[in-house]
Amino acid sequence: MGTTAREWAIITPTYHLDYDQFALMCESMDRFVVGKWHHYVVVNATDYAMFAKFAGPRRTVLENTKILPKWLRYVGKLPRVRSGNFFFSWRTGFFFGWHMQQLVKIAMAYYIKQDAMMLVDSDLFFIRRFNLDSMIKDGRLPFVRLGEDLNQTGAEPPPMFQHAIKLLGLSRSIPTFAYAYNIVVWDRKTVLEMCAFLEKKYNKHWIATLSGLQTISEGSLYGLFVDYVLADKNRFAHENYYLTKTVHGDHAIHGAELEEFVSNIEGHAVALGFQSS
Repeated sequence: MGTTAREWAIITPTYHLDYDQFALMCESMDRFVVGKWHHYVVVNATDYAMFAKFAGPRRTVLENTKILPKWLRYVGKLPRVRSGNFFFSWRTGFFFGWHMQQLVKIAMAYYIKQDAMMLVDSDLFFIRRFNLDSMIKDGRLPFVRLGEDLNQTGAEPPPMFQHAIKLLGLSRSIPTFAYAYNIVVWDRKTVLEMCAFLEKKYNKHWIATLSGLQTISEGSLYGLFVDYVLADKNRFAHENYYLTKTVHGDHAIHGAELEEFVSNIEGHAVALGFQSS
């Protein structure tokens, strides 16, 4: 399969409590990630000064309000709440910072010029050389579906998945898969088409529609749109693999557990992730 060089926008929404993990992620990205890429880091205005030092020739640090409609306003932070930043608009009402990160990932399609988007969480770091263009097959970006059809396994899709199905006007009986992980590749043109579809269907700005659903999953929304709404599926190479190996939970791993973890890192995993429960 031939590959074609693309321009990549790597996008990471983050915040102050992830600062140390983010710093490690940037260091590993600069060392291992190969290709024509630019890293866009999106933070709250209150965190901008902390993260501004990471800006450089291949990295831009942005306040989230710079890429969102002016009718969205940052209000403040709730005391003693880990992710307590919240925003307000007369069109949407109140919503919190973690929800803003979901909106930001989609909104970046309007800000960037690159046609290939890679969403990278700040709680991972790259462990080996990773040529972004190695994912391209015959000029097509990867579209990753993971695991088994949830409807066949008997597992109830989480509410955020169910809301995405309803939002797109799909049947709950359709085959459903996992589309979201801590590294996800999107096609910018497809993201814009997804937003246009939502605006036509609901006759309002796509952010106004999504802001009303506090449990929406941007990854599931994009995945379901590609699988069941998008007409041109030939722009993608369908894949089923993880780009990361992830540790879940708050405990440290060591000894035999660590050895087992390292020995089970698949060949296509280019990064390690650590997610707290």
